[in-house]
Amino acid sequence: MNGNARLGFGADGSVHVIYHKYDADGLSQIWAARPGGVESIGEPGSSWEIRRLTEWERRWDFGGHGTLDFEVEVFGSEAQPDGLDVVRGDFPGLQVNMLHGRGVGSGGGRYVLRWESLPENRGRLYAGHPQGGPLEVARLPERQAGPTG
Repeated sequence: MNGNARLGFGADGSVHVIYHKYDADGLSQIWAARPGGVESIGEPGSSWEIRRLTEWERRWDFGGHGTLDFEVEVFGSEAQPDGLDVVRGDFPGLQVNMLHGRGVGSGGGRYVLRWESLPENRGRLYAGHPQGGPLEVARLPERQAGPTG
């Protein structure tokens, strides 16, 4: 899909490609690929590490005429401080959620909003729920210049 794939960078400056496609069951998922894995794609001898980033249980069927309503939107990857993606709460089933800022803060840095919750449940009630936890803002490390500067 035009405009719905992104390039990002790891902490070491390596390139990551973030994109969406259907999984083996025909469901929409977001994937990340970076050079150096074991799955061969493209030129003979090239290899990529490919990981599915989502566990969605629905399919986004896009098509028709005119402007599409993007049900799946892809953003580039960015290095994060150690431990930012680790669940700290003790309630069973918690997950870490993060929302990356699109701009640059007044101090020149980039930020991420972090919180923990139970996963989406399609509007169904959970038998129990955790106490509210903190909503955190974390500053991301400065990007390192890659091979092209």
